[in-house]
Amino acid sequence: MKPGWMRGIAAMFRLTQAVLLCVACLLMVAACSENAVEPNPSATFKLGVLPNQDKSKMQESYAGLVRHLETATGLKIELRIPDDYAQLLDWFVNKEIDLAMFGGVTFVKANKQVGAVPLVMRDIDIRFHSVVLVKRDSGAASIADLKGKSFSFGSELSTSGHLMPRYYFQQLGIDPEQDFTTVNYSGAHDKTALLVQAGKAFAGVVNGSIVKEMFADGRLSPEKVKQLWESPIYADYVWAMQQDLFEINGTTIRDAFMALSRSNAADKAILDALGAGYYIPASVDDFQSLSRIMGQLDMLR
Repeated sequence: MKPGWMRGIAAMFRLTQAVLLCVACLLMVAACSENAVEPNPSATFKLGVLPNQDKSKMQESYAGLVRHLETATGLKIELRIPDDYAQLLDWFVNKEIDLAMFGGVTFVKANKQVGAVPLVMRDIDIRFHSVVLVKRDSGAASIADLKGKSFSFGSELSTSGHLMPRYYFQQLGIDPEQDFTTVNYSGAHDKTALLVQAGKAFAGVVNGSIVKEMFADGRLSPEKVKQLWESPIYADYVWAMQQDLFEINGTTIRDAFMALSRSNAADKAILDALGAGYYIPASVDDFQSLSRIMGQLDMLR
């Protein structure tokens, strides 16, 4: 039998080993937990926007916002513009982008599919509207005069260029597939407006703010095109974020949008380029009416 003092040393040695092993395990767990939640500061934060106009025009419009967000958040930001509305939704669902500027329809789908978190809207987006355009010399005086004529929507996934006009037409007793000679989907608001101006569609429905912008910059001529109808208001565009990134970057990015002020010349230029007076917080509740209408029109799938 070993002397008592030797047995004491052996016990102390075993205890020390156990303590060191526990400490090593705790350090490994802490390191793993840290790696699981902390963002990589060198990673690129991908921002996608709805392709509702020509891509070069959109690159120009969003350039100032990208610079502002990079400065305000410290993130490296990459702007991505998809080929169509469906691709933006696919990118978001597949986590190929982190933040997206959705229309109402694509947001409702992204929220239902992967829990997209709404961040902010422009002041105009909570009270949005669509307009129907016709040629100045068309002779049309009301929506009823469009029956028997060709008509163009924007994208099938567009809120202002398809879903809400279709809903309001339904209230007015118009079934596009039955009452128009042809129904076209141009894919973008500016394309629809230019089709009407060129006489390639008798009428078309377009995002109200883009029509205003196109008249202002000369892409549309008031001598050639006129507004025939304006829809009731509804909620439309919204910036939304991936659910798992919201707690890491959500508040910072929301604050950066809301910090833009028209009293600052640089901020005013950014807001003007995006057709915004200012940004306000957005909520899923803002799109409950739209979600209900999508259900009625079988567009929630």
